[in-house]
Amino acid sequence: GHYMVFTLDRATKNAVLQDAKGIWYTQSNPNGKDGYTRVWLLCELKVSPVLPTFIVDYAARKAMPRATTWLPTVVEQYMQKWKQFMDV
Repeated sequence: GHYMVFTLDRATKNAVLQDAKGIWYTQSNPNGKDGYTRVWLLCELKVSPVLPTFIVDYAARKAMPRATTWLPTVVEQYMQKWKQFMDV
């Protein structure tokens, strides 16, 4: 597969999120399914120590899964454009 590394922009000041880094990784043909790609998001976040643990845990449970909800729609739109381009 392919991957892309990301980090938090150090020029941006954020009182809550102090550091972020991770990778997007793509896995072609997961479980032998031709025409499918699985996308993995692996990340590490460092938040302000003044945040209560229950808030950090809640954000990890709710916000992190939502970080990829936009992906299928966007990828499917690009695939349709790609198919149209290839048919020309």
